[in-house]
Amino acid sequence: MADLQDLAKKKEQLAEIEGQIEAKEQDFARSMTALREQRESLRREYADALRQELASVGGADGAGRATGSQQRASRGSAPKPDPAAILAAIEKAQTPISVERIRELAGVPKGVSSNSMSTALKALVDGGQVVREGQRRGTRYRIA
Repeated sequence: MADLQDLAKKKEQLAEIEGQIEAKEQDFARSMTALREQRESLRREYADALRQELASVGGADGAGRATGSQQRASRGSAPKPDPAAILAAIEKAQTPISVERIRELAGVPKGVSSNSMSTALKALVDGGQVVREGQRRGTRYRIA
């Protein structure tokens, strides 16, 4: 008989612990959701601030004085990718994406060379706005 009482007590303790675990898991899930929402909000604010900065130096709308590399590029007729559109495309993806996918999301014309895309992405990476992951065909980009 003592064994049955002992089993009932252990079953009760087990149910209590399982209830505590479930409550803590729910608290954890709520905390993670709140942190993810905060992260996404900050990413959007950061990307907006980057777009404004690009626009203020002439990167997004062509305003402002051209730098030496922009002056040299204006002599040629080859189209150049828009850094603000690239940044917006990377932000929109929310996960690291390839150059091809960036082209699609940013609406970069087929006439823009791979070298021009690489140069634009390198400038964003060097500026700390974008992070490059991987190498060669496995290279992916994400918002810093």
